[in-house]
Amino acid sequence: MKIYSWNLLRDNKKLEDAYQFIESLDFDVLCLQEVTEEMLERIKKMEFQLDYGVDKYLISSAGETVNYNVILSRHPINSSGSIPLPEPTKPLIAKLSEWLLKTLDFYSHWKTPSKPHATYADIQFPDRLVRVFSLHLLLWTPDTRRKEFEEILKHQLSDEGNILCGDLNILEKWPVTLLNFMLGGKMRELFSGKRERATFESLFSKQGLQNPLRGKVTHDYSRSQLDHILVPSTWSVLSAEVLSDAHGSDHQPVFVEAQPA
Repeated sequence: MKIYSWNLLRDNKKLEDAYQFIESLDFDVLCLQEVTEEMLERIKKMEFQLDYGVDKYLISSAGETVNYNVILSRHPINSSGSIPLPEPTKPLIAKLSEWLLKTLDFYSHWKTPSKPHATYADIQFPDRLVRVFSLHLLLWTPDTRRKEFEEILKHQLSDEGNILCGDLNILEKWPVTLLNFMLGGKMRELFSGKRERATFESLFSKQGLQNPLRGKVTHDYSRSQLDHILVPSTWSVLSAEVLSDAHGSDHQPVFVEAQPA
């Protein structure tokens, strides 16, 4: 089973290149995050089975826009669903930090997130039904991301037929981890990105999931593994790779080939 996941980047300046890349891939399942309405209309025209749902709403001085999570498949999609996720808390330091990020344009892509969701699709492979999740956890605090992920886990199939793909935004390196503290996180999270990684790897293990891409960098600026493809721990992983060409995104596409038990 060939699985890809990619945060397409809503401000992608090489969209034609990105679309050609998607259409050229040899995959069973491809999950996309940060898909704008314009991107979605183009992707709908591709000759794949498709499901999509809200990623989050983004609020700025220009108004409200929406990003989508998308799941593409070469196999039939039986059913699908959208999972509302907890809203982030906003202590005073988070409100001040948001104002600063917008005012100084310190982070040019910053928009206030609202109403986050994850998306899943039940895909009928020749020998089994698999629930595939496309998710994009908030760039907020480790506690926020943990709560979001725990909510998503409640929607797994009861057997070992779950694949979770997406941008988990686990920040592991200073100074990017400064965002954790600025948005309401704990002081110790300034310099301890390994703590969040350990928390999530423990969650993966307890849920019978493995992270074949662990230790690989999928986002050059953060120098961290933001992008994940989690498969059941009983499956054999044949290959796990971070692709070198980002095709206009700030995230590199990731790939896992795995064989069910």
